[in-house]
Amino acid sequence: MHLKLGEIPAKAEHSTCLALGNFDGVHIGHQKLIQTARNIANQHSSSCSLMTFLPHPRKVVNGNDDYDTYITPWELKCKLLYELGVDLIYLVDFNEGFAQLSSDEFESMYLHEIQPRVIVVGDDFRYGRYGFGNSSTLLTNGLANNIGVEVVSSVLHNGVKVSSSFIRDALSSGHITTVTTLLNRPYQLKGKVVHGSKLGRTIGFPTANINLTGNFVLPKFGVYLVQVTLSNHTIVNGIMNIGVKPTVQQDNPHPIIEIHLLDFNQDIYDSMIEVDLIHYIREEMKFNHLQELSSQIRKDLFYATEYLAKHVYLNQ
Repeated sequence: MHLKLGEIPAKAEHSTCLALGNFDGVHIGHQKLIQTARNIANQHSSSCSLMTFLPHPRKVVNGNDDYDTYITPWELKCKLLYELGVDLIYLVDFNEGFAQLSSDEFESMYLHEIQPRVIVVGDDFRYGRYGFGNSSTLLTNGLANNIGVEVVSSVLHNGVKVSSSFIRDALSSGHITTVTTLLNRPYQLKGKVVHGSKLGRTIGFPTANINLTGNFVLPKFGVYLVQVTLSNHTIVNGIMNIGVKPTVQQDNPHPIIEIHLLDFNQDIYDSMIEVDLIHYIREEMKFNHLQELSSQIRKDLFYATEYLAKHVYLNQ
């Protein structure tokens, strides 16, 4: 897969089918759209390309700091898009100047420059200043310029349109099963194992502290059953706590991610790991003393073990 950076892309070197969108999360709606683009590209013996935007448009247009974080930070997004069959990504700098382009200017400066054979968008796609451009205007103008346009209908989950906002809300509520369904995969964090206070070791439950390598959307604070992929590709089950450790820290620090790996005692400091969130166990709690904390961790481990026993596929 190739990546082209810059504000205004050049004409595609070969015939291409171009998918447009932000694609944060690469969720099942995005997957449907990209698969449609890939199928059309195959029919025309063309490449499958994709145009996306960074930073998040809502960060620039609305000044919403929530969009400093992503369901799929850039490295993970590229990996997922490659797996879906995207050959080329046009990454557009969504800055203040770009946000002021009219829909006609966006079409002429970006889409007509690339000259795709077919453009594929979702039925909710909007573009240009104030979002005046939509799938209908794109369809009309595309045909006038001999560019095919395919509009892909939204995917629904229990009657609700699947969207990145839907997934963000589910993550903030701890609805991990729903998130897994909407992504068609577990929600994943990635980071480096670093040294912590080693408090867990003193109470019998050593943990791996994680420094995230990307600006991930954080899930609801609490305890989760997770599956961890180590740097050697070994998969280990564990329980993860994400939060501010209210029992031992009172100064409201930045969120800390700690993972206790089940039946595991190897040294993995300074290594990179991937953490798949499998199940939400409970909220973060404040205990009166460390004995209460230790007792609750034992209950969490028992719950996790029982859950794994009932879901045998997680151990395969």
